[in-house]
Amino acid sequence: MTSLPSQINFSVGIDSITNVSGVMGGDLDPTKGMYWTWQSGYINFKLESSKITYHLGGYASPYPTIQNFSFKINNQHPHFVFDADKFLSLALLQRKTNIMSPGADAYHIAQYLQNVFSLKE
Repeated sequence: MTSLPSQINFSVGIDSITNVSGVMGGDLDPTKGMYWTWQSGYINFKLESSKITYHLGGYASPYPTIQNFSFKINNQHPHFVFDADKFLSLALLQRKTNIMSPGADAYHIAQYLQNVFSLKE
């Protein structure tokens, strides 16, 4: 019998080494719409509506947007929840509705992702 992991770790985004390694294939293929340019790298998180466009990316210091998560799990069927309402409420506090390039704005909004993922067991 195999034991279950006691923790799950994941990232929302692409690490800096992958970003500077050039164009990739598969899920990281630029035709999937998550790659800006060789200078800007990948978009780590994208949310679009008729009034809001958040393309959060960037890997260079001081504004890396990758977000790392670690959750302790207690059962075989954990469910991860993304609270979109909470994310939008927090993001709109910055009074920015159109972010489509790396930098301070993308970095600050990406920080809110830490507050909107949760584990439901």
